[in-house]
Amino acid sequence: MSIRNILLTFVAGGSVVVGAFAGAVPASAEGSAAGESISDPHALLEEVAPSLLVGDAPQTSVDVGATENLSPKSEGEPGVPVTVTVAPKDSEPVSVPIQLEAATTPDPVADAGITSFNTASDNVKRYVVENSVGASVVTAYQRPQDSYKSSTTFALPDGFYPQKQASGEYYLTNGGEVRGAVMPPWAKDATGRDLKTSYEWDGLTVTQDVEVPADAVFPITADPAWSYTWTAVIKIGDPLTLRTKMHSCFNCTFPVQGAPAAFPVTGQKLPLTVGIAGINLDFTCIFDQEAWTPKVPELYPNGQFGFWFNSAPSHVDGAGSRISFNFWTKKETDSSIKMRFTVTGSITNETPAGMPQWIYLPGAKAQWEVFVRRAIVAVGGPVSTQAQNSYWNWIN
Repeated sequence: MSIRNILLTFVAGGSVVVGAFAGAVPASAEGSAAGESISDPHALLEEVAPSLLVGDAPQTSVDVGATENLSPKSEGEPGVPVTVTVAPKDSEPVSVPIQLEAATTPDPVADAGITSFNTASDNVKRYVVENSVGASVVTAYQRPQDSYKSSTTFALPDGFYPQKQASGEYYLTNGGEVRGAVMPPWAKDATGRDLKTSYEWDGLTVTQDVEVPADAVFPITADPAWSYTWTAVIKIGDPLTLRTKMHSCFNCTFPVQGAPAAFPVTGQKLPLTVGIAGINLDFTCIFDQEAWTPKVPELYPNGQFGFWFNSAPSHVDGAGSRISFNFWTKKETDSSIKMRFTVTGSITNETPAGMPQWIYLPGAKAQWEVFVRRAIVAVGGPVSTQAQNSYWNWIN
């Protein structure tokens, strides 16, 4: 399995809980349960996490079967190997093998875009839900459990490890190549209340733990978002020069109407608007944080600069959405590459502004092409209107 410079995004470790706590809550609490069966994943997700159901996702496929570099998390523990393959329109397909720990056999349920797996318990199933840039891994519980933990192992060559980004994502990297990304965990009950959830890593096995309080309203879902991730290589400049320029004039480089001239501060509301397909969309967001990492020879040999936003309630992507921008460096085999640009968007609204993804995604990507071209100008390159040229190109 060759390593390519493509960032494949997984929304990993999601959990869905259906039912009521036997003996833990009054019998009347059962009336608040949706009552969907985990044996019907589409109906269940349509009720508790509709944004996972993004419709037809022809760029992603899920295959079940043996693969290299996979072994059970512990001796005797079951696990089903799965390979997720994404075929972007403008680059070669890339595959990432994973293993669903505690899964036993594929469930014969036929459902477009969802592959269901049995476990040792009739009350627990695991789903792999395809999206346009990767897959979501969901665990569904029909009844109360002693714990709400689910694990997924990534099968990557020796030397790869999870590298946490300041924006909360984890890149799966060997310090040089990035093979995948795992989005930050989050969970809500049926009322929209946030539940405490976290990741733990053991090598390349990620385990999500959701704390379910006794007064939670069922069903409960974690990570109900689809996402996009694109990476470009830039053949001029460096993250520090770009950071300095953007701190002197933010909206000279950041290409969204409503961006301030001064570099934003944490908590600042940005009244952004973006034109996509001839429609002006509300992109109002809250600036979260900036990340700056100076030169780290084995990790970022020429530094890393990034920042990320959270959506405001009016944002077309939906409440709970976020987007991060990262200009970073690595040890390159191609000496002409000076830095890389990765944009990752996590979107809770399955049809932003009523648009299907096939309309929304190209418009978003075109917006970030403008960002790349302005970044090239900021670090001393020429002004250009070309989508890709000798100074930069998308790699996924």
